[in-house]
Amino acid sequence: MPTTDTTHPQTPQLLIERKARDFDSSQHIEIGNLPYGADVIHNAPPYAFGPNMVAYKIIFDAAASYDLWIEYAAKVSRSCEIRWNNSLLEDASMRAVTGGWEESFQKWHKIGTVTGGQGIHELQIDRAEPFPHIRAIKLQLKER
Repeated sequence: MPTTDTTHPQTPQLLIERKARDFDSSQHIEIGNLPYGADVIHNAPPYAFGPNMVAYKIIFDAAASYDLWIEYAAKVSRSCEIRWNNSLLEDASMRAVTGGWEESFQKWHKIGTVTGGQGIHELQIDRAEPFPHIRAIKLQLKER
């Protein structure tokens, strides 16, 4: 857990990585189980159109700004809302088409920048319908 000791300030992590499957909460999400990749999240059975949501707790060792990247595959555009600490980071993000749903079509996309103090933050991705097939999330420290 992060500390609040200001006499010995912490150094921000250079890279924070999360597998998409390691979410803290979700709605209508399945992990793997189809030919999209064992660690990929996608809409759950009965695979009908319905809302998808996934949320992650992200710990910052120190105050910092990070570039947010998401690795996903999408045969058709499925834009999502992305929230950082309950504030809309970007609407209609993750709209790029990668060429297919399968693992070989997974590509990294820079979503934007997130900023926060030392402690726990929340990243949430949601869409009123199924979202792209997501494999990983990373936050890369911005140069100071």
